[in-house]
This record gives sequence, C-alpha cells and structure tokens, in this order.
Amino acid sequence: MIEILAAGGEVEASVREHAAGCAACKAVLDQIRADSDAVDVYIEALTPSKTMATRESRYKAPEAADVSPDLVPGYKVTGLLGQGGQGSVYKAVQLGTKRDVAIKLLRAGRFSTSRQRLRMEREAEIVAGLKHPNIVTIHESRYLDATRYAMVMEYIDGVPLDAWRPSGKTAKEKREKMLRVFAQVCAGVNHAHRNGVAHRDMKPSNVLVDKEGVPHILDFGIAKALGTDGPALTATGESAFTLHYASPEQVSIGDEQIDFRTDVYSLGVILYVLLCGKYPYPLEGSIFEAIKSIRDVEPTRPREVDRTIDVDLETIVLKALQKDRNRRYDSALELGRDIERYLRHEAIDARRDSVLYVLAMRLRKNWVPISVAAGVVVAGVTVWQTRADRRQALEQRAKEERTAQATGSVVRELLPSLGAAGERGEVIGRLRGMQMAADLGVLPDDAELQSAIMNVAGVFAQEMKSEWA
Repeated sequence: MIEILAAGGEVEASVREHAAGCAACKAVLDQIRADSDAVDVYIEALTPSKTMATRESRYKAPEAADVSPDLVPGYKVTGLLGQGGQGSVYKAVQLGTKRDVAIKLLRAGRFSTSRQRLRMEREAEIVAGLKHPNIVTIHESRYLDATRYAMVMEYIDGVPLDAWRPSGKTAKEKREKMLRVFAQVCAGVNHAHRNGVAHRDMKPSNVLVDKEGVPHILDFGIAKALGTDGPALTATGESAFTLHYASPEQVSIGDEQIDFRTDVYSLGVILYVLLCGKYPYPLEGSIFEAIKSIRDVEPTRPREVDRTIDVDLETIVLKALQKDRNRRYDSALELGRDIERYLRHEAIDARRDSVLYVLAMRLRKNWVPISVAAGVVVAGVTVWQTRADRRQALEQRAKEERTAQATGSVVRELLPSLGAAGERGEVIGRLRGMQMAADLGVLPDDAELQSAIMNVAGVFAQEMKSEWA
C-alpha cells in the first residue's frame, strides 16, 4: 500500500490517515518519492488497462529539448526523444562525425540517487559488451558533473514494436512479417543470454523497429549479469520491472532466483499482445489483483481471441507463457527457432513429442513437392518420347498431383486430433474409419483419395505397429 500511496494511487482513507500520522511511514514515503524510478514504475502498474492504441499515442516525434544544446561536450542536443522516472533521452549530433546519436541523461539534483547512478553505469558496461544487430550500440558514457551521468547510444529512427505496422497485401503476410521481426528480437535477447545477461524488462516499448523493419532492443537499465556478485540496485520492496510483462517468478520470488527464462516469459507476453491486441489475462483492478493474475490465472487461449491464429502458433505462445518456468522454452533461442520452424511449415519443438504430429507435418510439407518434382523429371524425359508417350506422362503427372492433393486432405482431417490427450487412439480410429468407408464404397469414386488414405495409413501403421495390430 505504501508504494501505491507514494505513486498517487487510490487507497482507503484509513490508510492515508495512518500514513499522515506515522513517522515511520512518512519516512518511507519520503524515500520512495525521492527515488523517482519507483514512482514511475508504480504509476505504470496502477494503469494496466491501457489499450494498445493509448500506448501507441504516447510515442511522439522528438520535441524541442529543454536543455542547453551544448550540455554534453562534443555533441549538439537537437530534441527530446522521451522522459522517464530515471531521466531523459535526447537526440543529438556528434560534432566530430556529424552522426545522429541518442543521449540518455540521468536526472540531476535530489532525483539522482547513488543507486540510480550505479545502475546507469552498469547498464553502459553491460550494453557495451553486447555486439549484435538487434541490440542498440553504446558509443560512450561519462559524468557531466558529480551527479549527472550521460550515456551516448546509437540513434534508432523507429517506433516501438507494438506501434509498428508491417506491410503486406493480406493479413497472413503481415502476420508472417511480424513473426520474422519477433524472431529477430529473440535472437537479440539470446545474444544477451549467451553473454550472461538477463534483460528482465522486455516489453514492446523497449524494442524500436526502424524504417527497414529491423528491431533494436534497448534499455538494459535493470539487466542483470547472472552468476556474478554485485550490490543490489533496487531497494527492498521496489519493483523496477514493468508489471504487464513480468513473469510469475518476478512477482513471487527473490531477485537472486531470476534466470533467463524470465525473459522468455516476457517475450511470450509480447508475442501474445502482438497477435491478440490484448494481455493474456486480466490486469484491471489493484496491483495485488494484477499480481494474482500473473501468478495464478492461465492465459486465454489465443484462438479464443482470434480464430485465424492456427494451432501451432498458439502452442508456441502458450509454451512461452507457462507459469512453471521448467515447462517453458529453456531459452530465447529455442523460442525464436520454433517461430522460424513455424514460418517454414516445419514441425515445431513445442509439439515434437508427438510422433503423429511430426509425421503429419512431414507428409503435408513434402508430399506435394516430391510428387511435383517427380512429375518434372517425367516431363523432361518425354521430350525424347513420342507425342502419345508425352500425353501419357502428363496424365501420370496430373494423377500424382491429384494424389498429393488428396493426401493433403487426409492429413488435414487428422491434424485437429494431433497433440491431444489419447492422440494415438483417436488418430487410429479416424484412419480405420476412413479405410472402412473406402472399403464399403461410401467415399466418392475417387481412386486418388482412396490411394491417399491407404498411403497415409501405411505410414502411421509402420510407426505404431503395436497399436495398429
């Protein structure tokens, strides 16, 4: 309650009266208010019901800077890019090279605590060691005086990830382009992980997408180099992460137990928001109700929000959002690779434990290309054959293509049951039903369809000899 009161949130009158008359509570309030980071975080946490459109509107073009243009020696400040509890970010030009840069400047005076200064120094040190096309580059950092610290970064002319709109003629093309960008974000996070760094505050506003559609991860202000010892840079009871994208362990256990899978969960929330336009669970109400949702409420299945999201994509999202971190992807690399497999129409790791699913995906992906390739070979040979032979070869090729299409229909009929409980029995039942219908002449008089049923049944029977017998 004390943090909510400090942030200007609504509390019961009795709580407000107690705080006003309690010396201990007043001292805590004064300390929290002096640390503007905590205030900024809790104000954000108190308004979780903001819509995607509202958050987009918060991103504005650079405004006139409220500081001297020559505040940072060697640079000319040209505009204000954004402000936060810890400080401001300005657009500037490096005088020696004429290149555009972004300068993150810690607030001066009583707002600049020793912990904030140490946190910003550590951010500069961490990011300087990360060299990746999807992570913003740090050029230099320095103190301007005893309390003001500046960090000079690569300037990204872009928009936050949730404000970026991919191009494309169809919704499918736009979604696939968005997923490719998301996979690049995973690659950037994985690079940080490989260097022992957990970001711990992944959210759309910390990813800028430039005009070429390349994402850049920024703001490693609360990143942690795992496996290293160092001073705590958040005060007791202070939550420096953004609640909307926090993992269950971030709102439940000690900071020392956070690992890379926390970033995987946050990436899962980001992906859910990008696909569904809403959060995976209710975040309205008090901060305590929001924390309960994060810890205990299962995400609404994406397909319940948007039926155009297919089963594989939904499976990827839900695996990243597992409450038990041992059931999530072990790394951002694995999450990104599954997105790439999905885009290539390959079996995803999130469902790889299903033999039937993998077989079905291979049949669906490879049957048509194989048959068409065979047809091309046949067509090439017929150049040297008689016209009658060519006609026969073309008819054979057409038959193979019809068989491939029929096989695709059979596989699509089986796919809904794959990955479900008792899947082997259900698939065997479906296939036996198809075989019986073919034997009884119930199916259309379609030789290719009947052949496809027998071919698919043969593949599955070979894999499940004991169950099929």
